[in-house]
Amino acid sequence: MKILFWNVRGLGNAGRRKLLVELISKYSLDCICLQETIKSSFSQRELDRFAGQKEMFWSWLPCTGHSGGLLLGVDRDMAMISEEAFGSFFQSCILTMKSNGFVWKLVNLYGPAHDDRKLEFLDEIQSLVQSTDLPVLLGGDFNLVQKIEEKSSGNVDLQMMDAFNEMINITELREVTRTGSRYTWSNKQKPPIMCVLDSVLVSNSWEDKYNLTSVLTAPRLGSDHNPLIVDTGAICSQRQCYFRFTSHWLNQDGFRDWLLDKWPSRYKHNILDHWHILSSRMRRAIKGWGQNQDSHQRRVKKEILSRINLLDDYSENRDLNLAEWEERYYLDNSLQHILTDEEIQWQKRGGKKWLLQGDSNSNYFHKCATGRKKKMQVTMLEIDGQEEI
Repeated sequence: MKILFWNVRGLGNAGRRKLLVELISKYSLDCICLQETIKSSFSQRELDRFAGQKEMFWSWLPCTGHSGGLLLGVDRDMAMISEEAFGSFFQSCILTMKSNGFVWKLVNLYGPAHDDRKLEFLDEIQSLVQSTDLPVLLGGDFNLVQKIEEKSSGNVDLQMMDAFNEMINITELREVTRTGSRYTWSNKQKPPIMCVLDSVLVSNSWEDKYNLTSVLTAPRLGSDHNPLIVDTGAICSQRQCYFRFTSHWLNQDGFRDWLLDKWPSRYKHNILDHWHILSSRMRRAIKGWGQNQDSHQRRVKKEILSRINLLDDYSENRDLNLAEWEERYYLDNSLQHILTDEEIQWQKRGGKKWLLQGDSNSNYFHKCATGRKKKMQVTMLEIDGQEEI
């Protein structure tokens, strides 16, 4: 799923509309969230042009005079849309994903440029997030910064910055990591003042569901704001599968004997030739063994959990006999052994050097691993000061 957040600075301009159509086509966007459309309404012809070949749901908040205006579009083939809501500074809707039934709230917002209304804006967003138990993703032009470093001149309103951070902390939102340009807005002067005014914030439950989500800051064209492209999947369309030895295999019964049996005899005189043959054959053999072992372990874990649940149901209705209690304890010990192996595996992927023995850290290592994946993604290169995608 890909979502666009962009302060377009007016959709009345034909060139700006052409840029939007090209963005939608280039990134195959599923949701479109625009701010400062400076339009009170949209014709069906305009919306059909933005949608291309997709059947889109559209909703908008009219502008006030010559400022503001929000437009939200969602691909109907991707999700069912319900419960639209509007505020002074936002529009939202609830999406039910057709692929997996996941229900969440999408919020498109535009923060006021004038300081006298920013506290009102923060209060409205805080009330919106706290009023729902659903996972939430909200994004757009906040017209606020979270850190002094987010403005090139360093001249920020500390009181508003603290109020913004306090709202984020109270609502327990998290900013999705951005890649691409350092700043999202420029005043287009020489030299320009630049800062980060546009962000994407998510709740913990939304991040747990889409834990590989990243945000790409696309090049700034037409508008003085950069488009933000939210991508819930991997950036690379094709994933290369590399062999990685997993240390928990060493705990499996019979692995060492199997390894010695598969170890090829040396028939090449040159040690490098022998090593190339050895490493190639052992990689293929261990990779296949590991896939079979992990599949078997998942199947055994499922059977153990099913049997434990059955015995627990029996214990609710009658007293278990001695053999059943012994089976229950044996299954519990076997499950702990499997969970320990899984934790060691995620510890390896997470790149952590320690493991708290006897504790359940799998969820922590899951987040470490996905965090490392986000950190290692390269989406843009800079050559002689010029950004190259």
